[in-house]
Amino acid sequence: ALDSTQILRQQKVHKLLDFVEERCKKGEVLDIGEAIFTTTLNSISTTLFSMDLSNSTSEESQENKNIIRAMMEEAGRPNVADFFPILRPLDPQRSFARMSNYFKKMFKIIDGITEERMCSRLLETDSKVYKDVLDSLINIEETGYQLSHNEMLHLFLVRI
Repeated sequence: ALDSTQILRQQKVHKLLDFVEERCKKGEVLDIGEAIFTTTLNSISTTLFSMDLSNSTSEESQENKNIIRAMMEEAGRPNVADFFPILRPLDPQRSFARMSNYFKKMFKIIDGITEERMCSRLLETDSKVYKDVLDSLINIEETGYQLSHNEMLHLFLVRI
């Protein structure tokens, strides 16, 4: 499985190197952490959806990056309710509330991508055959295996 995505990973690394080279030629500051984060996010999203969730120009992609970064930061932040489970229903640091909000936003993004792909397949407006995880799940669904749309969304959210 890892060998089948080698070309994809190489493309993303080349894109990163081109970005770094462009910044160097222009004499601009390079935030290497941001560049690596974007490359990693795009590698994962391309494997899952055959599309980049992030690029440097789009406002929508900046929002995607911000949501994922906020989820990572929230997950890494110490939460007093984890140490004192009796406080969990109170959510004293509002951690659960913030994380729930991020998950809702990610569900909306993933749902939009999934719906768009399923509609294009039903209407046969997109003759392109994707060899990504989303396509595999849609193909499984078409063979009669019962995988609900909600289950599909949760699978993707776990992977991202």
